[in-house]
Amino acid sequence: MPVNKNCMAKRLTKAHLRTGLMHTTTENLSSNQLEKNALATSNTRFRDIAILTLAGVVQADVSGKITFANKRWCQMLGYTEAELLTMNISEVIQENRVASSIPIVNDYGNGGPNYLIEKRFLRKDGSNFWGSGSVNTMRSNKGEHLGLFAVVIDITERKNAELALQKSEANIQSILESIKDGFFALNDEWRFTYINKAAEIQLNINAYDNIGKSIFELYPALIGSNFEKNYTWVKENKKSVTFTEYYPDHEAWYEISAYPAVNGITVYFRNVTDQIISKEILRLRLERSRIIADISSQLVLVSSSNEQNLRSLLESVFTNVAQHLKVEYF
Repeated sequence: MPVNKNCMAKRLTKAHLRTGLMHTTTENLSSNQLEKNALATSNTRFRDIAILTLAGVVQADVSGKITFANKRWCQMLGYTEAELLTMNISEVIQENRVASSIPIVNDYGNGGPNYLIEKRFLRKDGSNFWGSGSVNTMRSNKGEHLGLFAVVIDITERKNAELALQKSEANIQSILESIKDGFFALNDEWRFTYINKAAEIQLNINAYDNIGKSIFELYPALIGSNFEKNYTWVKENKKSVTFTEYYPDHEAWYEISAYPAVNGITVYFRNVTDQIISKEILRLRLERSRIIADISSQLVLVSSSNEQNLRSLLESVFTNVAQHLKVEYF
């Protein structure tokens, strides 16, 4: 029987096409299945590790819906895993109750980059805790964005300590700004790290422009003075000292109290020029009164004294007056 070569060719072509199509479809199905299997294996490993870790681990899809939460994350929030699986990640972030949007959901909704977080999270009972950790994007082998997972630790105690310290520092600064004494702090390199308002006024400087500058560059007359010697002694011996010293460039006397600090020294000071002058005036007045009284008592005896006694008396008077005036009597 004659064979129609054209029909045979068509049959062969169709057969080959069906075989090729089946082969291609099988390959695609195998590739997709392999990818699904790899993803399932990866998820299983991820969850096995997450269960064992002491940190809170949460996973969410592209919309922010929670798809996995380990035991520690449930404990941190006070929810059961079943409850969390019905929630969106934004519902447990404290800032989201205040702001209308948060980076975790918005950035990851667009397949954003990985980053570190430090946020307040909202517990079931309404209280909150500070958490710190990393947020990472999840992608398929083809680079498709699948969602996010975060690893978070509770840092509430550390954060509360930081906030308490900040509050304490703010209170200290408020006190330092309110006192009438000048105050400044110097680091190990003798550079200003803090200058209060009173110091700005008394030293006639602006804190903003001079923080970071060396005290010895701004006030070169301090070099080699008792100011420098005492400041260096405090820094090296870690002990406080109080002294009064004259600063010629200001034509003023200062009472200084210097204290050691962790990285330098702190100095309280006040201008006591008026007090020094007042004390000196009082001293001179008392000395003058003493001399006058001494002269008067001796003059009472003049009438009964001979010439020699009178000469001695006058010499004594001139000597006292000269001492009072701080001049020499010959």
